[in-house]
Amino acid sequence: MAFLIPAHGVRASKADPTLSIGQYRLLHDPAAIRFVGAPTGAGKTYAFIRAAAAGQFVVFVVPTQSLAADIARSANALRPDPPLAYVWDGQHSAHLKEDGTGVWYARKKEFARLRTQGGLVITTPETLGQIVFNIPYQAERERLDIAMLLGANHFVFDETHIYGERAWGFLHFWMTAVAARFATYPTHLTFLSATHSNMWDNFANDPEVLPSALWTQFDEPISETAADPGFRWLHGNVQVSVHPHHAIRELAQRILPHWLAAGHRILILYDSLRDLAADTPILATLMRQAGISPEFGYVITGQDRQSQWEIGQSGLRAGVQPDPATRLIIGTSAVEMGVSYERVTHAIMNPGMDAAAWLQRIGRIARGAVGGEIMIAEPRTAVQGFYQQLLTWNNEDGQHSIEDIRKTLGVLRKVDGSRAAVLGAAYWGMLKRHVRPVYVFLQEAHDSLTETPMPRDGLSAIHRRAGEIGGRQGDQVLQWIQAVDRTLMDVRGFLPTVQFQFQNGPIITYSREWVLQWLDPPDRISDQGVWEYDRPRPDVLRDQPVIQIERWALLPNGDIKVIPINLGRTGEAHALDVYRQYIRASHLTRELREAIHEWVRRSQLIILASNPLSPTDSAIL
Repeated sequence: MAFLIPAHGVRASKADPTLSIGQYRLLHDPAAIRFVGAPTGAGKTYAFIRAAAAGQFVVFVVPTQSLAADIARSANALRPDPPLAYVWDGQHSAHLKEDGTGVWYARKKEFARLRTQGGLVITTPETLGQIVFNIPYQAERERLDIAMLLGANHFVFDETHIYGERAWGFLHFWMTAVAARFATYPTHLTFLSATHSNMWDNFANDPEVLPSALWTQFDEPISETAADPGFRWLHGNVQVSVHPHHAIRELAQRILPHWLAAGHRILILYDSLRDLAADTPILATLMRQAGISPEFGYVITGQDRQSQWEIGQSGLRAGVQPDPATRLIIGTSAVEMGVSYERVTHAIMNPGMDAAAWLQRIGRIARGAVGGEIMIAEPRTAVQGFYQQLLTWNNEDGQHSIEDIRKTLGVLRKVDGSRAAVLGAAYWGMLKRHVRPVYVFLQEAHDSLTETPMPRDGLSAIHRRAGEIGGRQGDQVLQWIQAVDRTLMDVRGFLPTVQFQFQNGPIITYSREWVLQWLDPPDRISDQGVWEYDRPRPDVLRDQPVIQIERWALLPNGDIKVIPINLGRTGEAHALDVYRQYIRASHLTRELREAIHEWVRRSQLIILASNPLSPTDSAIL
């Protein structure tokens, strides 16, 4: 049993047949702010590369360094000298530092060139956050300010489905800044994704957020027939089969040698890094059985570090970007982040954490007009609702268009609108406390757009009251708010990760929750917060995941308490209940205690104290 996703593509724009309808609208829609959806492979990024090559200045924000490097390679293939694209991220900073060049000095020169000649700045949320907070690089005097970036023709956030409640204040800031300046400085702000969350449904229709005249929302039209000249196929026919009682290893042993012998380029995607590590020797053996050296296998090791080395004794290479000769690509969720792998036609995969992850994964297969096949193994975690739908389609043995699949699955990634509003208001309040000029700019921008007051921030009200109370109790609450502010400044908290390094290996960035579950505590933590191990990976991976961890939580009265956190589905809610009970029992005035308790209930943040597994105050939830 299986189901078929028919081949589909995009029609050419009548105004410019070299672009699709959606690509043309991306570059010419007059709205200040655009929320745009299109399937993987539709060429959303390419449209802005074209704009840059035509002399426009584009700021392109991506969640990972590997995606930034991938886009830069594509852009600079069009104009290598001078480069059409520059990457501004931690990797870029490290290279400049090694060369003895000032980071922001170099970036200001790149900015000046792109502003006059056209091109792209491809950056990450972390670097963008440094600009918001006007943070120089180490001891440099040079820095960039917000107004410089807001001079771009296009300001783009890609892969926006990854931004959750923690990100709303940050995104709302840029929306407000662009919209308020639009009449004088017509920068177009675009949010792109193949799998949008419900973030925009929660806020786009709220007049307190944006006047309706300033924004628009559209999707790239998809067709299954190539009737029009200039039609471009995105994906060929893809057969999908679901195997609920089979692990990836079993499916690979059954089919991988045959696929390799037939000349296919194959992708294998795991939900579990441990399963990947355990299976790599088996996959290498299967390659040899097909008469192919394991040197033509490649393991994608992470999203955020450009590195390359060999996986154990398997002979499989590893890193971020496989070369075109690679026959077997192996990875985890890192592959979901928009990076393209050419000529991949067949895949074996776990379904992913949700419908958005699954759609991102299958979008890597059978690009162009070539068909392919996908085998879906059993989930590694509890069965999600979307997986039950996959089983239903599988048992019906029919076909379903990609548009019908998207509609049936509904909201692909859900955001809690109430929590996002609380955290967004707190982010703006934090700007007021720490970067007053930026907040004044934001307030003036907000007031020019709407007659409604600034978002009401309960944390700022607590801050004012603690200052009025003063004394030891007031000081302790203010120190706790400082820790909250550091949490809100942590842009990487939008997608919580941790960096770790095995013996003689590269630095890897990965899901914080997964690391807590599957890896032993580190032998030490570096000054940069990297978890360092003196042992190789097999000696660090646990046989079974940790069910519960303990964390030191910072209370508003200065006390530090242990909170047990169950790493299952209900663990976060239980840990939050424990934290709130501690707050209720803390020695504060009733007024402060109740206000803080209510803010923590609504924000769902637990503020952690410094400890060996949490080198800086930050939120885990």
